[in-house]
Amino acid sequence: MMDEVKFQSTPTAAAANGGGLKGSSSTTDSPGVGSDDNRNSSSGSGQASSRHTSLSSSNNNTQSLSPEEQCHPSWPLSKIVTARLLFGLLLTAVGIVLAFEAYSFLTKSEAALAETQFASIAERALSSAQAIVLRKRKGAVTLASVYANVHPHARDWPNVAVDGIPEIMKHVIDTSDGRGTAFMPMLQPHQVADWELFAYNYYTSEQQRRPPLNLTLFNSSFGFGIWARDPTLNNTDKRYHDTTGESPWGSPYTFLAPVFQGQAPGMPKVRLWNYHADKSRGIMMDDIYECSQKLTTFADKSCSAINDAFFLIAIPQSNGPAAFLQEPIYPATTSTNLTGFVVSVILWSDTLEQVVADEVSGVDCILNTATQSFTYHIHQGVATYIGKGDLHDPDYSHFGETIVLTGQDLFTEASATYNLTLYPSADYFHVYSTDNPKVATIGAACIIVFTSIAFLLYDAIVRRVVRDKQAILDAKRQFMRFVSHEVRTPLNSVVMGLKLLQEEIVTLFGATHGQQQQSSSLVLDDNHGNSRNDTTKRTTTSTKEAQMGALTDLSHEIIGSAESAVAVLNDLLNYDRIERGDLPLEISIVSIWKVIEATFAEFKVPYQAKGVKFELDFSQLIDGGEDQSNFGDVEGGGVRPTAQPIKSCKHLPRSALERRVIGDSIRISQVIRNLVSNAMKFTPTGGNVTVMVSWVRPTQHDESKASLEEFSLNNCPDTVKLKQSGKLLVAVKDTGAGMKPDQVQNLFRPGVQFDVNELQAGKGSGLGLYIAKGICEHHCGTLTAASDGRGKGTTITMSLPLYHVPDEALPESLKRLQLGKVQNSTSLLSTEKLQQANSSLSASNRWNDSLRILIVDDAHMNRKILTKLLGNRGHECDQAENGVEAVKMVKKSLGSGESAETYDTILMDYEMPIKNGPDAVKDIRALGCDSFVIGVTGNILPEDQAHFKECGANWVFPKPLRIEDLESIWDEYGITGRRRSVEENA
Repeated sequence: MMDEVKFQSTPTAAAANGGGLKGSSSTTDSPGVGSDDNRNSSSGSGQASSRHTSLSSSNNNTQSLSPEEQCHPSWPLSKIVTARLLFGLLLTAVGIVLAFEAYSFLTKSEAALAETQFASIAERALSSAQAIVLRKRKGAVTLASVYANVHPHARDWPNVAVDGIPEIMKHVIDTSDGRGTAFMPMLQPHQVADWELFAYNYYTSEQQRRPPLNLTLFNSSFGFGIWARDPTLNNTDKRYHDTTGESPWGSPYTFLAPVFQGQAPGMPKVRLWNYHADKSRGIMMDDIYECSQKLTTFADKSCSAINDAFFLIAIPQSNGPAAFLQEPIYPATTSTNLTGFVVSVILWSDTLEQVVADEVSGVDCILNTATQSFTYHIHQGVATYIGKGDLHDPDYSHFGETIVLTGQDLFTEASATYNLTLYPSADYFHVYSTDNPKVATIGAACIIVFTSIAFLLYDAIVRRVVRDKQAILDAKRQFMRFVSHEVRTPLNSVVMGLKLLQEEIVTLFGATHGQQQQSSSLVLDDNHGNSRNDTTKRTTTSTKEAQMGALTDLSHEIIGSAESAVAVLNDLLNYDRIERGDLPLEISIVSIWKVIEATFAEFKVPYQAKGVKFELDFSQLIDGGEDQSNFGDVEGGGVRPTAQPIKSCKHLPRSALERRVIGDSIRISQVIRNLVSNAMKFTPTGGNVTVMVSWVRPTQHDESKASLEEFSLNNCPDTVKLKQSGKLLVAVKDTGAGMKPDQVQNLFRPGVQFDVNELQAGKGSGLGLYIAKGICEHHCGTLTAASDGRGKGTTITMSLPLYHVPDEALPESLKRLQLGKVQNSTSLLSTEKLQQANSSLSASNRWNDSLRILIVDDAHMNRKILTKLLGNRGHECDQAENGVEAVKMVKKSLGSGESAETYDTILMDYEMPIKNGPDAVKDIRALGCDSFVIGVTGNILPEDQAHFKECGANWVFPKPLRIEDLESIWDEYGITGRRRSVEENA
């Protein structure tokens, strides 16, 4: 019964699809077996789609939250509070993100500017450093050219000197940014004695011309002459007279290169020193000698050489390393004959001081060769030596810019290759750092604070309005749940009681159960005309039969009234679903012509009883140029009628039969039924109602623009890709009351009714056409109305897209499904064949199988009536008053061993004291029971029924329960009990 309402409605999965059917199908609320209204409120998994074969499965495709996860009645207020908090958090998050992004953007902008500037600075600095090295080399080349041209003949060598060379060298050093330079003739051992005499005479004459020249400084411990150093000697200066040219480090060449003329700090201390005797310098001279031996002309190759970095004795080490650049001398007349060397000193700190502007700071310079690295730091344009090794900050390694200062095309192969790499440092980036990011961050925070204050003010203003609106929505949902439960629950007893009364009347007057079933079917199909005709015939037989007919007709009318009340509830539910945009659709390939014809057939008897002419016309589907051979009965062949209107889809051409609708056949049938029912309601006796079916064929332009659309079908793992092939038009035209233009405009609004008392006798909810229009729009179609005015009738037209779907285009899985079992669907099977199959199944199973059934309901009358109805059909029924009793009885029925007699079916009410239905089902499943559980509830909201299935129910029926629907589900799922013999049935 109706306990405290527990759950609130939540949007279903269909809402996420925008209510349309393109590309997907919704199975939120699946149809039960029976009328369209049951489809709206029962919760299975589709007519024949998405149904499990396991009886213990939940059969739930709904993506709904369980009630424990749903909100309680205060949910709307909580939602508002939650939304408010979320919005506040969102503002805070936006503020943080905005502040972070602003700070990050400006910081990155400053860093990008610094990077761009550094790249420019580095490019200019590296180019300048390379140019300085080349200029220093050119200074040495210039001095070598002076000696070569002053003494152009090789025969004059090695006893040569250039007068005034100190002044020349000084100017060259200033021009080439050098530190010092020296000249060294190349002597063979046999030339040493003559050259020493020449040198002595030269220095003597120089001393006379330049008094500051102290000749005694040139003397060694052994006297005047070419010298080399040997640390093992016992003399004071460790010098020895070198006349052989044999180097102590093992040079393969025996020549001497004494320092003769020069201009550099400490020059007097190294005069007459055999430069070739020092290993680091001698290796370079050997390399120059070998390079010179390979020359054929002076222009062939440069044989300049530069040694690896070292520290000069005459210069403090704090100035950093230096290098000797050696340039060969070739007399002008013999350009490949090596006769001497010019050596120039490069101090690398001098080179780096001149590569950047004075305002540049925070740049690390790494000078490296193959064996060594040295680090300099530039501050305000001045390069300061930091130390040996690569000491730059590794965090800035990716900004490094490198250039080769001494390429192989200028120097010999054995020469050291110097690379210069520039890196920025933290000091460099600090120069470009400003307070702008902080200012922007504070500004963003202020904006968010202002926005938050504005939001709070706005929220305070609209809070009452929002609360009132939410209260209305909450009341509507509560009202729907309350009305549904409180109306359906007593109607359940009324309908089942009347059903039982009918059966008892038929039994009392000797009618067979088969006649009773037929009578019931007539009642449920609203075929009142046949029933009354049969009753009239029976009254001529006996008074008792007349009484039976009167009672039967009375029960029919009461059941009809009860079903009308249920229809209103279903309209309210559909209205709510359409309002929320989550109307569930079971997408399938619909043979629309059969659906139209089957729906039309349902109303033949009511129209006949009212005296209204009712016609179905397929004639407009015929193309005048259609080949006669293309016509035929779908069921096995036929001929197109040429003179009479086409009233059956059996006579349609195959070109039309292969056009189908992709959608929900039950919902489409519901729309047609609503239109036909309204036409009958508003058309007086003697009027006409015509259902005209037509196909608007696509133009060539439409076909060229049409693209493949992909659809997912229920109960079919494959998807189908189809092109639209025109539109279906179903026009229901009547000669009834008609409408004014303003009434036509408002016709499809919810709750609209015109002249209720005059035309409708105060009946109807005013929601039917609104719901029908929503169903059409969910199928990407339209529903329109037209009328020429009051008393001139109305035409309502349904338009749906058509697709060309020949049988061979169906997915293989769908073909196998059709061949494998009888489906309860009008989509792809003939309605007549389906009814025959269901009748056959019912006849074979229903009366020969005795099911053991547990009926769980807190209403004693419901249990009593349902037990009697099922008992009349040969089933064995037990009763339980609440969920606790049900669980105990199921546990007892499971038993153990062969004595176990489990229930074949459990019919479970929802709202019960002590333990409700869903909780009881959950406990029953926990016991390992796989009985087929059917929920029977007055709660028809999707989330309530979804919860029932989540707890383990296989199917959910709305109240009032129809025995025919129950038996159809048993047939469909193959629920069988103990097979009984014919004698037992008798």
